[in-house]
Amino acid sequence: EASSPLCPFKLAEYLLIPVCDILTLGECRAEVNHLCNGGREEFSAITVLDGVRRTILHNGSHHPNRQRSNIAHEISHAIMGHPPAPLLNNKGGRSYDSEIEREANFLGAALLVSREATMKIVFDEIPLEIAAQEFEVSEKLMEFRLNITGARTIRRRSRKKS
Repeated sequence: EASSPLCPFKLAEYLLIPVCDILTLGECRAEVNHLCNGGREEFSAITVLDGVRRTILHNGSHHPNRQRSNIAHEISHAIMGHPPAPLLNNKGGRSYDSEIEREANFLGAALLVSREATMKIVFDEIPLEIAAQEFEVSEKLMEFRLNITGARTIRRRSRKKS
């Protein structure tokens, strides 16, 4: 149902995109330990390409809601056909295309909370925190989707007509 929560892990499976938690990478123990502890905010998820085959690596030490968001973001890159980019730029910093990342952020959030879901949430008067819990997303992401879809405005206008 369009107004139900989507599981990004199941979507990845359906799309034949393996998802690998870096916590399972035994060969890189020191690096994984760093990324899951002190350097936790340094790594969320990345898509690794081998020809046309994609694999999503993600940080399983993050909160489950954050993991869902990270996976949805990476799936969005695949759905949108974003081209692979080098991990680092010529200065050794992270290679980052802000437009491509904005697109993946937008679609990732839309996958997790559909427009139909936002309409149901506002018309059923479900509190933000409860809606976020039901959809296993952050309150910030839920707030973004409620605003960007115009669900609250539509509800307000529909009440004025009544």
